[in-house]
Amino acid sequence: MPGRAASFRRLSSAAVPTLGPPTIGFLELTMSVGDMALATSRGNAESGFEVLLYVYDLSKGLAKKLSPALLGKELPGVWHTSIVVRGTEYFFGSTGIDSCPAGKTTLQIPDQVISLGRTELPHDVFLEYIDELGKSTYKGSTYNLFRHNCNNFSQDVAMFLTGKSIPREILELPDDFLRTPMGNTLVPFFERLAINVDKAPVQGSPGGAQQSSKASPSPERSDRSKHSSSRGKPTGETSPDARSDENEDKNDNDQPVYYPGVDGMASFKELEKHLKKSTMTDREKAQLDRLHEYLVNGNGAWALGQELLDVFEKLLMSHDGNCAVRLSLLRVLQAAALFKDVILFLHQDRRKHVIMSFVNRIATLSPQEQDEVLKLLCNLCSHVPGCEWLLYISEWQEDGGGRQVCSNAKVTVRAAVCGLQCGRRLAQELGAALVFNLTMREMFDDAAKQLTEVITQFLKNDVSEEQAYRCLAALYRLLRVSYNEVSAKVQNISPYLQNLAGSSERVKSLVTQIRNKISAPTTVPKK
Repeated sequence: MPGRAASFRRLSSAAVPTLGPPTIGFLELTMSVGDMALATSRGNAESGFEVLLYVYDLSKGLAKKLSPALLGKELPGVWHTSIVVRGTEYFFGSTGIDSCPAGKTTLQIPDQVISLGRTELPHDVFLEYIDELGKSTYKGSTYNLFRHNCNNFSQDVAMFLTGKSIPREILELPDDFLRTPMGNTLVPFFERLAINVDKAPVQGSPGGAQQSSKASPSPERSDRSKHSSSRGKPTGETSPDARSDENEDKNDNDQPVYYPGVDGMASFKELEKHLKKSTMTDREKAQLDRLHEYLVNGNGAWALGQELLDVFEKLLMSHDGNCAVRLSLLRVLQAAALFKDVILFLHQDRRKHVIMSFVNRIATLSPQEQDEVLKLLCNLCSHVPGCEWLLYISEWQEDGGGRQVCSNAKVTVRAAVCGLQCGRRLAQELGAALVFNLTMREMFDDAAKQLTEVITQFLKNDVSEEQAYRCLAALYRLLRVSYNEVSAKVQNISPYLQNLAGSSERVKSLVTQIRNKISAPTTVPKK
């Protein structure tokens, strides 16, 4: 396995477990599968973490019943597997590597839960390994139902973490199936089953801004697969120099802008002070204590959950809420957003979408709150999973069923637009930083068009050199997403680009690159 993660691969051989009857009766469980995984992880937090294999029979028992008559050989099941660590389920499908809270796919409770043992590897190393797999061996384009599937992924991750193999019967099932007389005939049926599994997880300068090392693609992309036809450039349309785009991507050293100067501990103390006279229950205070512990340790987001989100809802969304409380909480969240594993907590915000529902109200917030919200979004962009979470397109209804249909992507773009259009210099700086960050990730046409519209309007104003650079860099990237739409907007502000070119050498260079791109003849692929 290439990359840093390869150096941690365990080399010792281990006995291959067999796939026997379930060792746990599901009717006897006193907690959910997700809770069981969390409890196991917490118990081992100090000395590594438990690695679980979730095994699902996609045929729901039909394979075992019908295979003797149809295939001339009994197949025990049509297996789909995933790896669970620290309460998060990781799996591979035709859209690449994905994850969700344990047991929360539409397959729900697994048919078997197999403990593969415990790993001593740091969780950060594991996350880096998963990220590397998502960019190389386990891209969505590499998926093959019979030769490179979810079970191969589970095997590789299991060997990496524990040195133990998943059951041999699971790995050998494709060969057993294809060796039967009717195996190839039934392939389309099983392909439909695999697609359903892929779609199951649905539902991350001013003020001391810094820029991190450039982020790399994240495996957290489940809800983007539904609109793959709209990804990147529209059908029949390409950038005039698509090949050079690929080279530029490799050499692009732009780094996301974020705000690490926030003092999470001081902000938490402020929050506690503001809440002294509030009607917080002991249970709610205990949830805030967990948040405090997370800020201290910088890991353990799996211990944060729905109850803490309920507290956030009470503090952020109540009509009689205190602005000072909201400001302190937003700063606490900014500090938490800098930790990579915060994505494990964000993924749990799927019932009421508390955080993004609050962000969605940015236009109605006080100027201070708007600024803190924009900083929070920028800090979430400091790592790939957080930024991609902001751009998720799964739709949800605000207030658990209100009229407005939202998505993380729509809300995030709305916040960026608010920042650039509000007329306040600080908010504009933050808005420019946010569009700069967002355009470093994959983006769909709708979002690209909205950002292009607001950026081109914004650049007609008197902007700072920093604002000009970030917005022009964003426009340049957007040309790769929706070339015709963006180039038309850019041509309309050509006189303003000429004026901006005098701001600095780096701005001048960007203006030149943009002009070269939009002046080149477009290329339409041959049919």
